[in-house]
Amino acid sequence: MFLSRWKFAISRVILVLATVPSAVVAAEADLESVARERKLAVHPVWLRLLHYGRDGKSSDVITTKFFLSPHGRHDPQAELSATIKAYFLPWGEDANQHARCRFPARYFWLAKQITLPDYRLHEPRCQRLAQWALFDRVQSISVLQVSGYFGNPASMFGHALIKFNTNSPDDKEGFFDLSLNFGALVPENEATLVYVVRGLFGGYKAGFSDKYFYTQDLVYSRTEFRDIWEYELSLSDDARTLFVLHVWEIIANENKYAYYFLTKNCAFRLAELLELVTGEIFTDSARVWYVPSELFHRLIDVDKRRIKSGSSGLISSTRFIPSSQRVLQHQFGMLSPTEINAANEIISSNPIDVRPLLDGFQHDRQSEILDALLTYYQYRLVAEQPKSNEKLRDAKDRILRARLQYPGRTDTPSVPPALPSPAEGSRPMMANIGVGRNQDGENYWRARWSPFSRELAGNHGAVGDELVVMDLALGAERDGGAYLDSADFLSIRKLNTAQSPIAGESRLSWELNFGARRVVHAGEVRVDAQASYGIGRAWKWSDNTTVYAMADLSGHRLAPNIRFRPHVGLVGGTGSWRMRLLFGVENSDEGDGWREVRGGIFQYHLSRNQALRLELSNEAASRASVSLSWYW
Repeated sequence: MFLSRWKFAISRVILVLATVPSAVVAAEADLESVARERKLAVHPVWLRLLHYGRDGKSSDVITTKFFLSPHGRHDPQAELSATIKAYFLPWGEDANQHARCRFPARYFWLAKQITLPDYRLHEPRCQRLAQWALFDRVQSISVLQVSGYFGNPASMFGHALIKFNTNSPDDKEGFFDLSLNFGALVPENEATLVYVVRGLFGGYKAGFSDKYFYTQDLVYSRTEFRDIWEYELSLSDDARTLFVLHVWEIIANENKYAYYFLTKNCAFRLAELLELVTGEIFTDSARVWYVPSELFHRLIDVDKRRIKSGSSGLISSTRFIPSSQRVLQHQFGMLSPTEINAANEIISSNPIDVRPLLDGFQHDRQSEILDALLTYYQYRLVAEQPKSNEKLRDAKDRILRARLQYPGRTDTPSVPPALPSPAEGSRPMMANIGVGRNQDGENYWRARWSPFSRELAGNHGAVGDELVVMDLALGAERDGGAYLDSADFLSIRKLNTAQSPIAGESRLSWELNFGARRVVHAGEVRVDAQASYGIGRAWKWSDNTTVYAMADLSGHRLAPNIRFRPHVGLVGGTGSWRMRLLFGVENSDEGDGWREVRGGIFQYHLSRNQALRLELSNEAASRASVSLSWYW
């Protein structure tokens, strides 16, 4: 009797165990069937989770590890089926390699579409995910716009980053918050020409990297002296969770992408991530190129549209993070001329004891001078890495020891005023059409186009910086056909208005141009190719006006082949008005060997992305034009 009961119990256990796999298979089949009925494989969120392009035909991810199906890169349904099956597989020896741990964003989203058994956001077996994601600490997500850096061709258009904010009271600047960066994987010491060609035509792989924000701040703000604008996003808890989990999927699976400098770049990839969690479209204009400012223009547009419709905005707050160079200039600007002289004397002489040079100032002013010097030496040490020398370190240590002899600050240090974000101005692409009058009194039509135009006379928010790429102008007269009027392949102007005479700091401004002009030469109309470079100084006349003096040296196809042009200019504006004036002389093969050069641009902005423009110039040939500009 006893034995028969045990035989019966054992047989029931065996029967249950035998039916478990079939039950799991049935559950998988049921979920796959529901997923097919609801067409989840073509759902926008699913396609974005797989990084499929707008055509829905294939994923931009080239890493096979990212797909659970061998056909997943080209078949979203196959990847969906493989994902559901993978969630039912045994955990194995390393739980971190299970699909639930590797693809938690897919799991999180699918759990809201179909009933997944035993779903838990905080799966204790996914230890690596829990350590990285900081579920209980990430309070918000920010998108960061980094200003352009003219020292590197790949950085001239700016950069974009993501930051996960923990709002730690011990880290108010967020330096130990995790940040997300996207960039090309470029070999060390890659030649510039090779870098440009491969970057344009897809010769590099690219990927995301996660680092503490202080490492990004060190590179952009403190080494390359680039300003940063932070836009904190207003996302729901579910959207924020989905964002964090999907970034983990990208990082954990070491996703790689083909890199295209003009289109599939940092801004584009971050825009894709924002599309995933906002439901907004940010990438539909990436046909010619997608510069970082385009992403931020879209952010601001979406934010305004949502607020106008009565919904909550997309941007909850903004913050300006000045570069270390801007902070240094501001701090020295708060000193008096005699205090600046004392600071420069300390920098130049590098005395063992700085106190004798400060004896003539009150204690509070001595503290201000020492604070400025500490900022200076920290700025120099970072800027010169990895070549920072012991002399700089010793000088900083001496200043620090001297500063410790004074009381600490009780007030909040003055910070540089926030600069307007480039995203608050006009969009980068420009088209222009108008009428003009040449030196012969003939009227003509003139049309211009540039895929990236940020002129000093424009409304783009980048104070003192001009960058214009492929600015092409066509003309057409009534009795003739169309012709090339001018072409600026690359035009850069950098006006440095910092006037604090900090020892060892350059205050030079500079400009660069490669282009061609239609000119009247020896009585004939010809095209003159040119390349020019100039240096000079700029001064801030008022909050809205800058004056500058430059000396340009240029090479020309037409005689005189080498030309020297000293000139002065003025850039300014108020309200909707912007202008740039130029007056100078250059050597010529006509008359007494010199000729006057004059030019003026007056632009009135009808709206953020529309402007009326008046141009007067005798640089190539005397002409005047009135036109209407559109920016998009």
